[in-house]
Amino acid sequence: MLLSNPSANQTRLGGRWGLVPGLCTGALACTLLQWTYNELGVARVKYVSRSEHLQIVSTHRSASDPVPPGPPKSWSETFLDFIGIYRIPDEELLVKMKAARLVLLGRIEGLERDAEEKRRKDLGQPGDNS
Repeated sequence: MLLSNPSANQTRLGGRWGLVPGLCTGALACTLLQWTYNELGVARVKYVSRSEHLQIVSTHRSASDPVPPGPPKSWSETFLDFIGIYRIPDEELLVKMKAARLVLLGRIEGLERDAEEKRRKDLGQPGDNS
């Protein structure tokens, strides 16, 4: 179908009219992806070098040296701390899970007792045969 209004073709941005915007969009997307990949590579190298440095320092430290503070927090741990999500030790998590388990076992026991009482009550009273 041949359109008489050339601006209608331009609004679709197809063909030669869409070439420049499409190339710019593709170049921007590729640039952002390459930048992200490079930043992740730098973060990985920093992480590896930091862990190797900590291992070297710990092997050369004598008993009289003071204990340095723990390793610096990663950006993800810092972000999670900022939004209120904290890492808890495994022992503390285990205590909390055991407490929650005991509460849930108590609820299950109560429900089983109620179901058993209801079953006894239903068996003790004959139902209506309408």
